[in-house]
Amino acid sequence: MRAVLRVEPCLTEGIRKDLKKYRILLRSQFACDRRRESLDLFKFQNTKIGKEWNSPGSMLLLLFGRNEIGVGTHHSWLSPVAVELAESLFDSGAPVAYEGCKQSRSLEVGLSRLIYQFLERNPALIRRAHDYKEIESRLSRTADGDERLEILRLALLRIIDLHDQRVHIILDRPDVCSGSCPQYITTMLSLIQHAKTELKIMIVQRSELWDAEKHQREIDAREIDSKKFQRICMNQKRAGG
Repeated sequence: MRAVLRVEPCLTEGIRKDLKKYRILLRSQFACDRRRESLDLFKFQNTKIGKEWNSPGSMLLLLFGRNEIGVGTHHSWLSPVAVELAESLFDSGAPVAYEGCKQSRSLEVGLSRLIYQFLERNPALIRRAHDYKEIESRLSRTADGDERLEILRLALLRIIDLHDQRVHIILDRPDVCSGSCPQYITTMLSLIQHAKTELKIMIVQRSELWDAEKHQREIDAREIDSKKFQRICMNQKRAGG
């Protein structure tokens, strides 16, 4: 499975270490800036959408917004919510996979990393050896990018449905990854639509790079229940504004 999905050993451990460093960096850039509004997981959970997020039922939450003018960073003021949520879920032992998107990572790599995190934390999810061989065989004989993505999407869906409790996927900043941002969101929506297990997906976007409101027609959400797809814009403001 490792060779097929092209991910490094101990991926989850590495992600947790990176999350800790990232949280400290984000805090220094946003929480310590008294001139501007800041947002963390606690504040988010006390908002209307935060309470809806914690309520029962599958949901994809697309959380997007702009940094306040004058903030000299390429990070998003919303990212602390994703980072702190991921850390809390990792600490609790809940089924969760986190992807901090980077320019060098495609959707195919992102899906691979999500799959591997679930399997690494709970290898018993797929017990039969031919499950691995099936994915490996199909990927090895498939050259077309769209077909490879579909194989990975179905594999991820199958792994999600093997859980007997709520599953979480957290994507921080797919607007910076290589490839199509709408395709990333549409792929996640397909998981919400077809998953039999309760699934919560949070996607954090920075609107300066890809505005979810202006490009909403590029996201295929025609068959998704509106309650399962929440788009929330939260622009940073001046402190006290």
